Amino acid sequence: MKVLVLYHSKTGNTKKLAEEVAKGVQEVQGVGAILRSCQEVKEEDFLECKGLIAGSPVYFGSMAAELKSVFDRFVHLRKQMENKSRVLPLPLQRILPVERKLPLCQFFKHF
Repeated sequence: MKVLVLYHSKTGNTKKLAEEVAKGVQEVQGVGAILRSCQEVKEEDFLECKGLIAGSPVYFGSMAAELKSVFDRFVHLRKQMENKSRVLPLPLQRILPVERKLPLCQFFKHF
């Protein structure tokens, strides 16, 4: 099983956090991490993953525009991913005002 660890980092702090999260993901037996920045992520990364962890600085109470842009770009994949993936926001940098896991298809409905 693969988990996509997606991040946007302006100063490098969120990148460091995402790298540590990816290391932790890979410590779980049978689970691998796909670490991608918003600039690097591709459609195949979303289709390959069964889970998604997204991290971003918070600007005015919302995620960075670069991360939002990724979700806008790949929203067409929503139907293919229904009931397949889960969204797990990074604990220190939440991207949704809820703390429960959401199916990815429900996550995209927020945008």
